[in-house]
Amino acid sequence: MPRTRVDFRSLTLFEDEEAGDTHMAMYATVRDSGGTTIGQFKWNNGGNKVNETNTYPLNNDPGNISSIDFELDTFGTVTVEAYADDDQDWPTAGSNENALGSVSITFDPRVPATLGSVIIGPATTDNGNTGYLVNAGIAVVASQTAADVRIKFENLILYEDEESGDTHVAIYVRAKGPGIDQEIFRWNNGSSVLHLQWCPHDSGYPITFFVRYSHNGKDWLRPGVNLKGNYYYLDLREMPGGKRCVVQVLATNGYRTSYVQTRYFEVPIKPPDLLLGGTIGPVLFAQGFSREEGPITGDDVVWLIDDGSVTRRGGSLDLRTLEPGVELIEPGVHRVCVLISDRAGRQKTNEVGSYDSTTGLRVDPLPL
Repeated sequence: MPRTRVDFRSLTLFEDEEAGDTHMAMYATVRDSGGTTIGQFKWNNGGNKVNETNTYPLNNDPGNISSIDFELDTFGTVTVEAYADDDQDWPTAGSNENALGSVSITFDPRVPATLGSVIIGPATTDNGNTGYLVNAGIAVVASQTAADVRIKFENLILYEDEESGDTHVAIYVRAKGPGIDQEIFRWNNGSSVLHLQWCPHDSGYPITFFVRYSHNGKDWLRPGVNLKGNYYYLDLREMPGGKRCVVQVLATNGYRTSYVQTRYFEVPIKPPDLLLGGTIGPVLFAQGFSREEGPITGDDVVWLIDDGSVTRRGGSLDLRTLEPGVELIEPGVHRVCVLISDRAGRQKTNEVGSYDSTTGLRVDPLPL
């Protein structure tokens, strides 16, 4: 079945039946030979007023795409009607100050003579004057095929935020066109949550989605599994950091699997986390965890006493006795801290408490 496109290009306004400029709305409807609506387009100059004896482009409103694609194997009609009103952005047939007329043409994708550049109109207003005409293009086009599209958002220049002093700003980018209407990007200068949204293709079987993340292109995590919807919020605070981080969305119907991938982006590297066992004593346990490197154990775990002196390395500390070759802790109450280090030298220290070196039990608060 031929795929046909109607491209609404421009509107020439001869008479708007108002004194001075006014609001105008134009509505176009494409119907097949049986009268079924197969496409629609509307225009109001982006909400701005118009004035007579001017020509206006019809592709100046991103919210209303001026091209219509449809399947048609018989003749069809394009009908255009327009209305004017001083107060309403979108005057309609049931609410307007003046009707600027209705016009239509017939075309057939099988008959080349009815295609190409066409003039729809001129229309006659409700006062009997020549109202407007529309210039359009009608063509048979190739069937749509899926393609990967990359849009790179690099920076934002803020001229005025309408606030005194600093404030929060958020921007939202939405893709809208034949077969697509979805948010594809949002930004608020440092949000730690990545909003992913995708548009699946039709499949004869149920589709399951997975989200996976890598901070280096080699090690992958799957924060989102067995998803049935078309969006996912990825908390980057929980992900390992790096200069070339990337997210993939995988789709599978059980027989075939495909994926799409984001551009590379940078995520701050996190300091290591300290994992501490029970703190009553007499034996203490600790280890670390790096989101970039994994577990931190062995000599990278250091126990510190009082003034920061190293008393032992390793994942445990018995405050009553120490291994041979290590000086015993002097009797009394001592403050204990533990320090962990990752391979890059990033450290984290935590005070564990104060302990009696004879019993090894915690005695907080530290006596004066």
